[in-house]
Formats: sequence, C-alpha cells, structure tokens
Amino acid sequence: MSRPTAGRIYLRDREITSLPERFLTEIRRKTFGFIFQQFHLVKGITALENVMLPAYPSGEKYSVLKKRALGLLDLLNILPKAESKVEWLSGGEAQRGGRGPGPDQ
Repeated sequence: MSRPTAGRIYLRDREITSLPERFLTEIRRKTFGFIFQQFHLVKGITALENVMLPAYPSGEKYSVLKKRALGLLDLLNILPKAESKVEWLSGGEAQRGGRGPGPDQ
C-alpha cells in the first residue's frame, strides 16, 4: 500500500492516509495479504513450514502459528501433506499450500 498522490484512504471507516509510516506498516501486516500467480514456495522445507512462513513476523508463538497453519492445511484438504517437502506436492496441492495464512486467519 503506497501513499496516494491525491485523495484519501479509509479503512473500516477510519482515514489512514496521514498516519505515520510505523502505523501504516502495522496496518499492512495485519490487514492485507497477497496471492501471487506463482506459488513462491520455499523448496527444501515442508508444506506446513511454507504456510507458517508469512506469519513469522507477527511475533506470535510458534505453537499458535503451527496450530493455525495446520487448520488451514486441513481446510484446503492437504493436511496429510503437512510434513511433505514442497517438491513432492502435486501442482494443485502446491497451489493450495502456497496461499499461506492471510491477515485474519
């Protein structure tokens, strides 16, 4: 999220355009997620670790991140592949596993 050259940005009925950068960083981290066309999975680590990876900067405990990631893998019907290296996933499994946890998941 970049600052606009004109206009205002509202998030949940709050104007955030003029907030200092440190607050915008926190808003970006907690509010927005990205879905890439390419899966951007890190080879050499498991599907579970790849799903957990984007949430590491949140500072949450490892056990909390792991529980949430396992829930997401279950939701995507690939829980049995949690401990599989991403190189061993099918194309469809990799696509589902590459989504990772979103901001509020």
